[in-house]
Amino acid sequence: MNMSLFWEYKTDNCDFEKNAKLVATRVISLGTLEDWYAAFDIYGYMGFRKIAKEKVQGLDPKNFNFMCYALELNKEETECYKSQLWRNQLLKY
Repeated sequence: MNMSLFWEYKTDNCDFEKNAKLVATRVISLGTLEDWYAAFDIYGYMGFRKIAKEKVQGLDPKNFNFMCYALELNKEETECYKSQLWRNQLLKY
């Protein structure tokens, strides 16, 4: 995995399990195909899919749609979608 995705953190002893949400968010929004495969190696496909579905929030529409397509997720079931709906209701968009 390209550790420059985590430029503001010390990565010499990165705990990938503890920082799964951060890793998934960065890989989805900034990562290359190689970073996606590295995340699959670390978490497994289903593990990465679960992290993306349950923990990732705040993606732009392009990355969100790609995440749903690549991981075969129903977007209405993702935490990212639910948090955006909640935000829109609060701000009355």
